[in-house]
Amino acid sequence: MSNPADSADRVRRIMALHGLPASPTAASPIPGVENEVTMVGPSRDRYVVRWPRDLAGGDFTAEIWAADRARACGVPTPEVVAAGILDKVSYSVHRYVEGRDGGSVRSPDLWRTVGGYAAAIATVPLDAAAPDSLFSRFGRDLRAAWQAHLAYNLDALDDSDPLVALGVYTRSEQSRIRSAVEELVREPQGSPLRHGLLHGDLALRNVVVPDDGPPVLIDWGSATTGPVPYTDLLHLLRARETDGAPDDAELEAFADGYGVNLTAIRPQLESLRLLAAVDLVRWARDRRPDRLEATIAAVRARLRRR
Repeated sequence: MSNPADSADRVRRIMALHGLPASPTAASPIPGVENEVTMVGPSRDRYVVRWPRDLAGGDFTAEIWAADRARACGVPTPEVVAAGILDKVSYSVHRYVEGRDGGSVRSPDLWRTVGGYAAAIATVPLDAAAPDSLFSRFGRDLRAAWQAHLAYNLDALDDSDPLVALGVYTRSEQSRIRSAVEELVREPQGSPLRHGLLHGDLALRNVVVPDDGPPVLIDWGSATTGPVPYTDLLHLLRARETDGAPDDAELEAFADGYGVNLTAIRPQLESLRLLAAVDLVRWARDRRPDRLEATIAAVRARLRRR
């Protein structure tokens, strides 16, 4: 974490660069995992200033682009008023959204609204201006990238798969997982998977409910692309494993808001759940070995769950 005095100085300099109010007495830190977050300005003209907690450069380009394009498709998002680089560290400034945390007014109706937002986000055109970081290592052509992703996982599901030795799944379970991936490769005739933009972290903690307006979707730092609505639904199913939300009624409401029949898509959702589970371990093994043990335990439990 940055020194408080250094953080206050950085806030003042960022705000001054853009002619924005920066009263030191009106600045207050806000908890953030990846970023230093400070609310600044008088009560009726507040802003949120963010920069990477580790001061390692960072990049807000993708999340700003995604939120801006989603807003153009009718999704309420915070207005970004400034972004740039100061002392080789990226920063962003957006208007503070006054309202209640979505978790404090949790209801199926709110989840239905979030589902509608997710459906709108998926319609955002992914044109040449879309930042590369929104796409996977398999490229910007979402359909071709998805097929390459499936091929990679099929190739890995063989007799030498290190995930067996790690205890992620047993030899007897491999055929079930492989069959699930093969089903995804084939795709139901006439109804191929759709791909699009995703918020990446749909949760009521990332929804602000104003007193006099529609709910606002905040925190776009996990924006990405992938199969829709499946990626969102898988995220919600994982979330309920840890915090119990959304419950069954809320999940149904989300699907209703999105415009999909949850019962009809459950077979594909289950296949994607299996793929996502093993793929998460491969990611941790390659990119985050510090998370490998915990990831294996979570995925092992997930694979045993029917």
